[in-house]
Amino acid sequence: MTRLLTFAAALALISSTLHASVAVTNYNWLQLPPADVTTLIGGHAGGGSGNDSPIDYRWGDWAWIPNSTLTNSGADSYWAAVRLDQSRNIKKVSVQFWLGEGTSVTAFHIDGSNDGTGWTNDIGSYNFGSAQSTARTGLLGASALTLTNPGNYQYVRVRFEPGEYAYGSAARGGPGLIALEPIGDGTLADNQVNWLNKSNFGTTVSNSNLAFSGTRYNDGFLYDDEGVRTGDQGTWASNQYMQMNLGAPRTINQLIGVWDSGWHGTGFDVQYSPDGGATYLSVTNKAATNYATEPGAKGYVFDDATSQYWRIASGTGGTPWTLFNQVLMFSPTPEPSGLALLALAALTTLRRRRI
Repeated sequence: MTRLLTFAAALALISSTLHASVAVTNYNWLQLPPADVTTLIGGHAGGGSGNDSPIDYRWGDWAWIPNSTLTNSGADSYWAAVRLDQSRNIKKVSVQFWLGEGTSVTAFHIDGSNDGTGWTNDIGSYNFGSAQSTARTGLLGASALTLTNPGNYQYVRVRFEPGEYAYGSAARGGPGLIALEPIGDGTLADNQVNWLNKSNFGTTVSNSNLAFSGTRYNDGFLYDDEGVRTGDQGTWASNQYMQMNLGAPRTINQLIGVWDSGWHGTGFDVQYSPDGGATYLSVTNKAATNYATEPGAKGYVFDDATSQYWRIASGTGGTPWTLFNQVLMFSPTPEPSGLALLALAALTTLRRRRI
């Protein structure tokens, strides 16, 4: 018994020293790191890939559910889902549709699951009362749908039944979805947290000489916002940048810029201030990843840098605009402390003795 207790204590110590738990509230779980959220679609007739890829609505870009082959002229039930890294508290869902081209939505349902097979239907639902055909329509951000049956779910989906949407273009399928963002309270490992989240960490943002000077890119929502975008044409000038104040010095090694779905660039520079905002340096050893199909999002992993003040500068490749909807900033995975290494050594010794 003593040996088992020591073994468990060593495991707990290693876990606690590797990752601190960070409490978050009213947190959009799509702010999790890229690998922690996946997407899938399906319906009465089976699964499907959708017109464009389901990964697109993970990053606030449109996809149709499913493709025209499975739409069956609007006679079937269809759904789109996000899968989180684990079961998490879900109390609201922000949802944005892409309509037009003859497609419209009248009502929708929100369902939850912990295995992706057995679903609790109608944990929330909404009826617009009339067919909605405006290109970008939904219940967004602070106006997200409050669920009638909140709970802990790993999967969240939006579902449409026949008669709740009108079939549009055969080239698209229908209906279209831009964003599905489950919201709730809980805890995260410190390398899963978007440290730019305004409501949880009191961050502030400002812009310099940008034609599109929106300041909601730290509100934590990835939906496509045509009214509040941030950026400028093509390649930005040296006096054009987005500036982020994290409220306290943070060690960061990953930044993701979520492009505007209509106008997006090909890259940007990530900068930090080593002296409280007086000067800015570019991060080093920057490696890029494009998430989803274009526009989607672009992220960089770079050498660890610690600062309260950060910038996105030198936006490039705009078509013709280089515009952002959201920015996410993550810390590196912590290195084991000396105490954790001692615990690991003890754990190894115990395992050898048991063998």
